[in-house]
Amino acid sequence: LEEPSGAAHGLALPIAQMGPVCFTLAAAAAAAPSPACPAVAPAYHAASTCGAGVSGVVRIPAVRKGLNNQRMRIVQDAVIAALLGAAVELPSFLRTRRRCGYRAGCYQDYEGTVPFDAVYDRERVVEGLRRAGVCVVDTRSEGRAPELAGALWPTTASQLGPGGDVARRYDLRGGVWSLGGEEDCCIKLVVDTRRSLDLLTSVNAAFSSARRIRRAAHEVSRRLAAATGRAKEHAAVAIHWRADEDFVRSAHGLDARAYARAACTALAGVARGRSSLKTLDVFVLGEADRARSRAIDADLRKHRSCPRFSLHAKATLGNVDEALASGPDGGDDVKGQVDFELGLRAAVFVGTQFSSFSALVALARRAEGRESLMLDVDVADRLGLIFALTFPHDARRRTDAALSRLCRDVVAAHAAFGVGLAACLPPPRAGSSLAVHSFGHCEDCSHLMPSVCLDLDKADARHAAFVESTQIQAVVSRGFRRISCARVVQVVAERGVHRNPTTGEIYVVEDITDTGELSSSLRAKLGAKLGITPGDGARDGECSASLSFSSINPPLDAPAAAGGRRCTLAVVTALFGSIDSLGHLKTLKPKHARLLEFENRLGAASCWIALVDFAAGPPPPPPDR
Repeated sequence: LEEPSGAAHGLALPIAQMGPVCFTLAAAAAAAPSPACPAVAPAYHAASTCGAGVSGVVRIPAVRKGLNNQRMRIVQDAVIAALLGAAVELPSFLRTRRRCGYRAGCYQDYEGTVPFDAVYDRERVVEGLRRAGVCVVDTRSEGRAPELAGALWPTTASQLGPGGDVARRYDLRGGVWSLGGEEDCCIKLVVDTRRSLDLLTSVNAAFSSARRIRRAAHEVSRRLAAATGRAKEHAAVAIHWRADEDFVRSAHGLDARAYARAACTALAGVARGRSSLKTLDVFVLGEADRARSRAIDADLRKHRSCPRFSLHAKATLGNVDEALASGPDGGDDVKGQVDFELGLRAAVFVGTQFSSFSALVALARRAEGRESLMLDVDVADRLGLIFALTFPHDARRRTDAALSRLCRDVVAAHAAFGVGLAACLPPPRAGSSLAVHSFGHCEDCSHLMPSVCLDLDKADARHAAFVESTQIQAVVSRGFRRISCARVVQVVAERGVHRNPTTGEIYVVEDITDTGELSSSLRAKLGAKLGITPGDGARDGECSASLSFSSINPPLDAPAAAGGRRCTLAVVTALFGSIDSLGHLKTLKPKHARLLEFENRLGAASCWIALVDFAAGPPPPPPDR
């Protein structure tokens, strides 16, 4: 039994002589309920602290990622909370690597923690968020805040505003909620409205570094000015170097040579704007000891396009920030915040677009009206494009025209986002169309099709031809459907197997007919019979009377018990004994995703309530859970 991921909640009650019975509430696509069956969000009335118009609290976790991935999650959660009219509770601690640098294995271990105040100036952060329109509270409530049930991420800001589908389906009043657990990172929101874009920019800018970090950055800047002899303290060009092992020797597949070439091209452009300087002073941000600095220098000098430059790093200036890497309040990520501060102060900042660090530095500089440059190179999984779209710092991505197509652009960059963003994508066209069925990697179905992995060159060629000849946006808008291996055997003869050589994913394509009648019919029935704006509990006591639920408070379909959802449709069933038991919900995730995608299009919010005893319940949790 998994820990709850936010879509399932239950309540243990004795019914007749049957012993403990768990009411499992699963909003559309539920994860398994916890053994303790927590039912209700901790109570907190934010209006008493934040004033009228603010109700409910979003508790923000420290995700198990690098510091700037954590910041991405915190910033987006704060923006989502503001759009929903809720307050936020900041994490009390942040996670950090310790003495590991940028080796690929370092990103598997984020058990180290430091106080929030060790990295950020909490007083300044709270005041900055207040000016941005975000109220910060301390609920002091114990226990885990339940996640919003059935919520699919990312979502669009337009769905969160007044009248939006998400805002209509959730009610956060009087409770403390979560938008995802510690493993949930990093893209939660697509800022497709002017208000949300402004919020994202101002909220990110509110995260002021702790005083000790600002002091260290000031000292590095002073030493750099002395070393270069420049009249202005920040005259050097700051470049965030990320051609490190974790990007080169990983699934990201960074081309290190192309990266160095892109860096030279960017520096040459800066040098042309400073024609009076014979040598360009370049300061490297990131983990760069003396040996690493020499290696970077050598990589750059291999390219004739590089201007004449002199390379500097914290290590060449005396490692002012070394003390920040150790002790109970120290770590690699804490020390890295000094680089963030230096990037903000630099006269010219040259970033790496696929780095969360660079994306957030550039966005913070945008808040001050300052431009940034990004190296023209991306990784295989298009992380740079995804960050550029979801944390837009470039003026060209902040226009009304860019915002209007942002949702489609995000899905085109990463097809998996199409499930959560289904509501803002064009509906499938009536008539004959294509369905794309993904079944993972070739080994997954080799037991039924031994030849599926034998001719991958043809599979790659089919993929290339399919992408070139098909209006891929129409296909992506349908989302990738899971398909059983047995069904693959039936379909594969029609078009053959396709493989995406970048991801290794195997898929097949089949013709289907979609008249669109189902969606319109259900939408009409839901609107007419169930009402788009549901109540906060069982109506007229019907369920309470027939099933003796009158003692349950809040009602099973109330938002406080149903993961924050306003139940448009409630389905109740009972399973007792082992004949028809409740299977592990992890096995149903593909179906859950399809149901949620469908509900997103309708603006519906179904809640599923199962009465089970221990014999009919899901299997027990693994020992480590």
